[in-house]
Amino acid sequence: MSLELEPPSSPSLATLERVRASVHPDCIVCSPQNSQGLNLTFQSFQEGQLVAEFACPKQLEGYPGRLQGGVVASLMDGIMTNCLFAYGIVAVTIELNVRYRHPVKSETVAVLCGEIAEEAHGLYLMKAKLEQEGQLQATATAKFYKPPDDLA
Repeated sequence: MSLELEPPSSPSLATLERVRASVHPDCIVCSPQNSQGLNLTFQSFQEGQLVAEFACPKQLEGYPGRLQGGVVASLMDGIMTNCLFAYGIVAVTIELNVRYRHPVKSETVAVLCGEIAEEAHGLYLMKAKLEQEGQLQATATAKFYKPPDDLA
């Protein structure tokens, strides 16, 4: 899984797509080629945050009218992973913490944002949020590790 990239000075959706296609070609969360996947749709970068939308289809419910919590966690992990990809960084999740503030409604578009909070020695501290209709529904923090190229 080694990828030779020059880190871009700023994130880009083009870099995200190139890295994702190379190292996550069939990802259940972010791959457009995975017909069984969630197909998280990346929109833009705004003030250092990767922004994506997700339709929250009814078939992903846990309780009636609410997205299943594991799906929410997967979306949060996915937005943070792809935020790193936009910088040309390939790293793996080593810790994920999700805070469910309000139920995530099914059949209501969710907007996700992910960003790098800190970086030190190949360890990235990430944060993410999920909003629906202007209300903060969930937040997440995670640690990602970028293994040395010879171990990737």
